[in-house]
Amino acid sequence: MSSRQSVGGNSSSWLKALLVVDVIALVAFLLSYAEIHPHVLSANTFSFRLLSFPAYYLLAISIASSIVMFVGYLVSYNFPNGEWEKLGSSDVALVTGGSNGLGLEITKALMEKQATVYVLDRVAPPSKLLAGPNLYYLPCDLGNEEDISDTVDNLLRELRSANRFISVLVNNAGIRDNKAMINLDFSRVKSIFNVNTLSQVLILQKVISNHLQHNEMGQLSLVTVSSILGVFAPRNLSIYSASKAAQIMFHESLQQELKEYPKIRLLLVTPGQMDTELFKDVTPTKQLVAPVVSHVKLAGIIVERVNKGYMGCLAKPIYASFLPGVRTAPMFIQDFCRWISEMDDKIKET
Repeated sequence: MSSRQSVGGNSSSWLKALLVVDVIALVAFLLSYAEIHPHVLSANTFSFRLLSFPAYYLLAISIASSIVMFVGYLVSYNFPNGEWEKLGSSDVALVTGGSNGLGLEITKALMEKQATVYVLDRVAPPSKLLAGPNLYYLPCDLGNEEDISDTVDNLLRELRSANRFISVLVNNAGIRDNKAMINLDFSRVKSIFNVNTLSQVLILQKVISNHLQHNEMGQLSLVTVSSILGVFAPRNLSIYSASKAAQIMFHESLQQELKEYPKIRLLLVTPGQMDTELFKDVTPTKQLVAPVVSHVKLAGIIVERVNKGYMGCLAKPIYASFLPGVRTAPMFIQDFCRWISEMDDKIKET
């Protein structure tokens, strides 16, 4: 018996109720404004008794309910319009780069939800975690296309034989370098794109194709961990930033390509600097301007978003929600943002 629980239900039902109130109030206002006597309608119901209110009260009710409906619509827009099953023991998750940093914390959070987690990485997760009953390590060089294909194909085949399917995919693995583009060896450029971008495309193709062919009616959450540097790149991180920008673009396009499948939910994560090993050599900028993101807290938020079927973008900290707009601002505004954040002074070429 499945341990999964429904969340959300018919998320639009309360909006429909507000719409009824709005229509009643608006009609009552129009009737009152037309000076129709309330006793003409003798039925003693709430909707008719509204007619005895002063007209401006009815108009206020109509406007207030319209505002509440609009705000409620915006809030619920990113969530499923219908049944969505919470994470549980029937879920299978695949996490790339899940042996350390943010990926490791996402793995832990998924395990706490009782999901079975497969970690794709060059190094194994901590042995203490591997001793658990629902974590499996799949050694894989995410810069090697053949290795990725063989590993993912074998996993999907093994799961199908047990009538199980991946319901959560977290593409998290990433590497970087600290050189200006003209000083970076081209083989290293290809390595960064292979791990950060192309491996994710290949895994997405395989997982989504398998899902549509064998489990189209099932749920599938696709999480792409990118970076805010994918929209506003600092000095000496041109290739890393370009690989992250590519993630954002294929995520946006894929979201439209899969729109006809409401049970496939896509989440893009664009964090600022995190307190992980990947950027341990970078001195944080002014905390008031750009606070460092706790990867442990972020992992918890990501898994909770997946748990609720959230689709959209998760940007942390708050400046990451507004920074994309700076790219189209006049150059002096862009330069001011770079100066105040000191972002171009933080990555020292090595």
